[in-house]
Amino acid sequence: MKIKRRNYGSAARNATRLSIAVASATARAVRRTPSTIPALRSLNNIIRGISERFIGDRAPILIYGLQRSGTNFLHKIVSSQLHVVIKNSDADRSHPRQKHFRIFDDKSRISATGYHNNKTYRDFNEFEAEFSSAPIAYLVISKDPYSWILSYKKWAKKCGWPEFSADPIDDYVSFYGKWLQFAAQTDKIFFVRYVDLLRDPTAALLPFAKRVEATTGKSPTKSLRRPVKVPQSPAYSLASDTVHLDKQYLLAYSTEDMISINAKLDHSVMDGLGYDIEPPRHAGK
Repeated sequence: MKIKRRNYGSAARNATRLSIAVASATARAVRRTPSTIPALRSLNNIIRGISERFIGDRAPILIYGLQRSGTNFLHKIVSSQLHVVIKNSDADRSHPRQKHFRIFDDKSRISATGYHNNKTYRDFNEFEAEFSSAPIAYLVISKDPYSWILSYKKWAKKCGWPEFSADPIDDYVSFYGKWLQFAAQTDKIFFVRYVDLLRDPTAALLPFAKRVEATTGKSPTKSLRRPVKVPQSPAYSLASDTVHLDKQYLLAYSTEDMISINAKLDHSVMDGLGYDIEPPRHAGK
């Protein structure tokens, strides 16, 4: 009797395509009917789970970053070009697998009200114990805080968020400060800057790609490419790259704005992420 082989690769690809379609629908819902977003996110998580059933040779990872830091951009690059399966869930914003999960202890510094949670962790091992099956790596993406805060505030206004419950800069410093603290306790955390992904995604993700290759035995067949379109980020375009590469966003600040932001930035966090505290003379107003 001839046994018919199942085309699992095709099933995985179809599930991935459907997941991307739902993600795009979610982006449209943000602009049109916000009430549909929870249902679409739940559907997307179900589809991702189906896709993962057919991708047994891919390494499980988690991606983290604040809203507007490039998490969708990073997700698109690694999910389509590296042998990984991304295990984040968007169903519950207070869950540790949510990509914007506020991992730090002082919850009064969370600026977005929908992301409050009551979880604290003494160390990385206690955090990782949250997961029944630990990922092989954690990818943490960041933007230059001067760039990030402009995008974050613009997005909050577009989505009709209530007034921030804390200063976004405090949120930024606490979020990345905790991840840097955990990174001193494990070799599973990899930091990547959004601007480095724009310049050269292959170089930016090289240490992480080597970890994936060591786990799966598979390496990328070619250099990593930047996506032309990003699900849930309809405003992204290659033409906007120069804003980040040339730090044109600094022109949006007054000298007083820069002084106020600089007073709240933490030197150790900035050094750990690879950013400079910009002198106020770089302000544009």
